[in-house]
Order: sequence, then C-alpha cells, then structure tokens
Amino acid sequence: TELVLQTVTQMADMIMVGRLGAECVAAVGLSNQPFRIIQGFFMGIGVGTTALVARFTGAGDRRRANRVTAQSLAVGSILAALFALLGYIFTPQLVGFMKAGPDVVPYAESYMRVLMPGLFMLVINMVTSSALRGAGDTRYPMRVNIILNLANILGNYILIYGNFGAPALGVTGAALATTIARTIGTAMLLFHVLSGKGRIAVRTAGERFRFDPDLIRRIFNVGLPASLERVSLSLGISFYVRIVSALGTAAYAAHAIAINAEGISYMPGFAFAVAATTMVGQALGADRPDVAERAGVESWKMSATVMGLMGAVLFIFPEALMRLYGPDLEIIRMGAEVLRIMALAQ
Repeated sequence: TELVLQTVTQMADMIMVGRLGAECVAAVGLSNQPFRIIQGFFMGIGVGTTALVARFTGAGDRRRANRVTAQSLAVGSILAALFALLGYIFTPQLVGFMKAGPDVVPYAESYMRVLMPGLFMLVINMVTSSALRGAGDTRYPMRVNIILNLANILGNYILIYGNFGAPALGVTGAALATTIARTIGTAMLLFHVLSGKGRIAVRTAGERFRFDPDLIRRIFNVGLPASLERVSLSLGISFYVRIVSALGTAAYAAHAIAINAEGISYMPGFAFAVAATTMVGQALGADRPDVAERAGVESWKMSATVMGLMGAVLFIFPEALMRLYGPDLEIIRMGAEVLRIMALAQ
C-alpha cells in the first residue's frame, strides 16, 4: 500500500499538470528520468537497511537493528545532499541529455531545479520507512504516505492553478508541492524513530554517534545488487526516452502519461517484494529457513496474481486511464496504444 501511495504522488502531479498542455506534461516526464536514476542508487541503501533490520529483529537484537538505521540515515543524508547539489547545478545538462525540445526545456529546467533539493527529504523518507518495514511496522509509513499524498494533492491544487490567492506556478508549483509534502512526511518519520516510541528507536543506538565501516559495508553489500539493477534499468529507460522525445512533444507526452499510468500496476509487485524481504529476513534471523522459503513462494504467487489482474485492466480500459490526464484526443489515442502493449508485460 505504501509503495502504491508513493506512485499516486507522481500520478497526481502528472494528472494535474496534464491540464496545462503537452509541453508541461513532457517537461515533467523528462525531468523525472534523471531523478529516477538517482533514486535507484538510494534504493540499494533502503533494501540493505530493510534486510539487515529484519534479520536483527528476527534474532531479537533490537539494539543492532537501531544501529543499522542510524548508520543508514547518516550515510544516506550525506550522499543525498551531495546528489541534490550536483543535480541542481547540472540541471541544464541533465535536461539537455534527455533531448528535450525547445518548447519543453524552460518547463523541464524549472521543474527539476525545484525538485532536486527535495531529494534529501525523499532519501531520508526511504531509509526510515525501510527500517520500519524491516522491523515489521508497515502501518506507520503507510499512514505517513497517506498524509503526504493529501498534502501533495492540496499543494498542487493551490500552487499549480493559483487557488486561494496563491500565484499560479504551473509545473514549478507541482514540484514545489511535492517537495513540501515530502518534507512533511520526512519530519513525521524522523520524529517517530527519534522519539523512541516505535519499533525502531535511533536514540538507543548510542549517545555518541560514530560511523561503523563494517556495518555500512554490510548494508551496501546487501543493497548493491538491487541498486545496480534499478540504476541500469533507469539508464536504459532514459536512453529509450531520448529516442521517443525526438518524435515530438505530443508523442512524448502520450508516452510519459502511459508510463505514469502503468506505474500503479507494477507497484503491487514491488510491495510484495518488500514484504518478502521483511518476512524472509526475520525468518532467517530466527533460524527458520523453512519459513523463509515458504514466505518467498507465497509472495511470488500473490504478486503474479495481482500483476496479471492489473495487466488486464490496462489492456481493457486504456482510453479511460488516459482521459484522467487530459482531454487531448491525439494524446489519448497514442497513449492508449502504448498502454495496451505494456499490459502484456505485467
């Protein structure tokens, strides 16, 4: 549910920006590609955190689970600040790399410059949520993401269109609303783990924080394969997007909307993967490999079933999904064709 809610944030941006025209839709779609490559790198830290926290929780070693969280937050914060700074400085180059058309470039640069500083908040959110999931607490991150999504939709309504006396900022408003919403969500998660009231309590990791190279190495050893997989996939998609963007603004806008709509279909697969990581890790920590194997198999079965159903929805109702993003008939037609093809891959 939490991962689906994260995808809803991106869908809300695209749907509400869709009313501004094909150029704005293309700008959001192109800007998100470099962002996803960076996000893929940090996904490895999240996976490593979930796996180790789950293992230590299963073994009854809460102190070491807390230490993993503290180390992940520290490393993630430093790297996120560095990536955010570099992304902000090199925004024009990143937009140029994506082969944005001259009518799209100003919108894309504006959107990305506002979104990049929010990368810090996104990474802290990812790491903290990963730790809580590893400890078996999926409800609090879900509640936070519900609030985050509501804040994002309200912020979009105010800042994109200029409601309640606010200036109409267009795509810049969409990026600003997302950054504000992520800041709210991150503050809630940090307060939760620092208060000592949840299953993860960073304070108990020690009064004097020190980097633990061995523990950091373990986090990266576990998470690096997942990170490389996600980064390589995102890089491949980015090169593919460069080709599609050369077909024209309307064609790329249709493609971007279709990819965005498809996101809601494969998120359940990621959700089952996260659940399997937690259950398998806790079972291995408790020295129950039989339970770990059963959890993995059952997660695979449920994931295949749900993904198959979502693929059927994409194939049968592509036009209805495309109409959510705007009234342009040509974009709806092209996007529906893309959705039907992607439905077969679910």
